[in-house]
Amino acid sequence: MGMTVPQFESQLRQSAALSTLPQAISSSSFATDREYREFVALTEQTRDFQALAVPADLSAVPETQSEEALLAWYEENQAQFQTEEQVTIEYVEIDGSVLPESELPSEDDLRAAYEAQQGRFITPERRRVSHILIEAPASATQPEIEAARLRAEAIAAQALSGEDFAALAETSSEDIGSAGLGGDLGFLEPGIMAESFETEAFALTLDDPVSDPVQTGFGWHIIKLTDIEPASGMSFEEAREVLLEEAREANAERAFLELADRLVDIVYEDPTTLEAASLDLGLEIRTAGPFTRAGGLGIAANPEVVEAAFSDLVLVQESASDLIDLGPTDAVVLRVLEHEPVRTRSFEEVREAVVTGVRQELAMTQARERAESLQARVRGGETLEAIAEADALALETVEAAGRRSLVPDPLVVQNVFSLPRPKGEAPTMHVVEGTDSYSLVSLQSVVDGEIEENAPLASRQARAMMGTINASVESWALVRQLRENADVRIFEDNLDVSR
Repeated sequence: MGMTVPQFESQLRQSAALSTLPQAISSSSFATDREYREFVALTEQTRDFQALAVPADLSAVPETQSEEALLAWYEENQAQFQTEEQVTIEYVEIDGSVLPESELPSEDDLRAAYEAQQGRFITPERRRVSHILIEAPASATQPEIEAARLRAEAIAAQALSGEDFAALAETSSEDIGSAGLGGDLGFLEPGIMAESFETEAFALTLDDPVSDPVQTGFGWHIIKLTDIEPASGMSFEEAREVLLEEAREANAERAFLELADRLVDIVYEDPTTLEAASLDLGLEIRTAGPFTRAGGLGIAANPEVVEAAFSDLVLVQESASDLIDLGPTDAVVLRVLEHEPVRTRSFEEVREAVVTGVRQELAMTQARERAESLQARVRGGETLEAIAEADALALETVEAAGRRSLVPDPLVVQNVFSLPRPKGEAPTMHVVEGTDSYSLVSLQSVVDGEIEENAPLASRQARAMMGTINASVESWALVRQLRENADVRIFEDNLDVSR
């Protein structure tokens, strides 16, 4: 991050000073039993209702509207017609996959690389051996070492004369780990055992499998070869293509890094243009966009490219970006060619949309007025079923609807959950807005959510969620208190980036 040690330590101190109190408040927040029960009652609440939908009929609204009405609606709804900020960029790209191929290594170089990396390509010979250990550690006296050697020679003579090696190991070996296994050590690869042990083990043959005593730091060993697993792996001819491909990749990466370093140097010298980099490195200057902060197509779909394009360095200072990595051997440097800030589209640009908006609003107003007239008919004694049949409207009965229910319409459900509870057993009638309609709703019952004793996981999650809500409320309360008690002055003129 380009910081010195003192700068880094200072940043940590500042971060601790700023975060300790808010974190302490947040981490110590919790939900009381009452809060938890009320939270579950509200979030898991269900409602039974009937909804008689009155759709907004656009065909019933004249297509021609007065200029005054259109202009008034446009002025009131200008936020709908704001454009998003957009940029068009130019960029140069270094793509390692299309760089000219460098000179490949010679046959001798490939063979030398194979010899140096044989461990990658060849599994060495493995040998299965058993042994009998007569202990004589390095700390032993010379007479003790000699006595152990003589004992080992006697046991070796027994093994060489044909006695059962496994039986001798079980009765004579002082290696506790292998004695009970008849001295078996399993398969060994080079580099595992002591040098003297390994040298002897790999010198034995299956025709002459038992060794004379061999000394190591543990004592004297009698070794028996029981099996050989020959070396296996890739020959030079088989590994050649692997080594060649690795050489190609290394050359491509080296060429890419050299080109990328040169590109950075050229752009650093004059960050107001990409022309010098294009001419010096033979890179084509391409364009992309316009696109918004949400990204676009092609290179503009890369989040790092979008972030760089809208950064202060590129957008405000009108400089070329830093090198942006798109992949291991793919990078770009970009500049903004055109910047279109947020603006409100003119009335002429959006006239058709305004006409549609006015007509839709009038259609919704008519739907609401009709729904209210239906409500008056219910108060006069008609039933919803009778009205639905007489007026050819859709009546939907919804039982146990949750807050996230999608039937009959998410907006209708949202508005139904904002209605007051019915008083007593009689349903209450309300007109609520839908997505493209108004509905006459008969709210029949409200059932609060309950804590399920047989669902401990859901219970813990709900309690934790309520605790998190409390933590957020309390943390923001601290921030508000600090702001109220602090002398804060905002110099608006300094925030105007266009100056």
